[in-house]
Amino acid sequence: MTERALIQQRVVYAGLDALRLVLAPDLCACLYEGRGQSPQLYLRAPELGALSATEAFTLFGGLRDLLDLPDISQAGTSVAGYTTIARATSGEASRAVWAVGRWDGSFDAYEEEVADGVITATGAVAHAIDEAAAPDDATGAVRISLDSQGDRVHAQVWVPVAGAVHSASGDGPSPTVAVANATLATVNPALKLGSVAEDVIDGERAVLVLVRDAAGQAGLGSALCGDDLLRAVATASYRAARAV
Repeated sequence: MTERALIQQRVVYAGLDALRLVLAPDLCACLYEGRGQSPQLYLRAPELGALSATEAFTLFGGLRDLLDLPDISQAGTSVAGYTTIARATSGEASRAVWAVGRWDGSFDAYEEEVADGVITATGAVAHAIDEAAAPDDATGAVRISLDSQGDRVHAQVWVPVAGAVHSASGDGPSPTVAVANATLATVNPALKLGSVAEDVIDGERAVLVLVRDAAGQAGLGSALCGDDLLRAVATASYRAARAV
């Protein structure tokens, strides 16, 4: 499991733990699906080992049905026999359905409000982790075009993100600066490039890119160069832009 996946798992379980602590439900679960991946079940209550194969299948199937609904408000209030509060969350690169339920009883308006708040906050963080990683998943498909004009270089960059291609152009005194400026413009044209630097870290050649937004807030991105310096510059610039 990657470090990103481990962090995301901790976030999801932290949200479920908060729901379990405050609401004491008999069911506390999340079915999470990243783009291009199979749905993953996170379960805090009941314990998976306490469920029979049939019960586990029924629970997974009920949550999967909710995940596939275009509007979860159309769903009923029962999942696998539990009276349930179910909410959907989503981002550019992932989606999820969260459910807390009671086997014998229901939730009052305050408990429903608490569940809404915890689920919304936890989902936002979990999906943001996926969104931050989405450009990295597609860095192999980044396209770069350069055109030298005297002592200036013009770059056009195409970056695929979450199924769409973002394109922008930029100029600079060198190919690396031009590519960095063009890549930043695919995220936010108002971002300003601070510096592009190459370094060797533990024997690996890397690129570091520093950017600032209009308020002066800084963002830093890095990427290993491999055999393509300009692609590494584009990747590091995208990461820096998303970090601001």
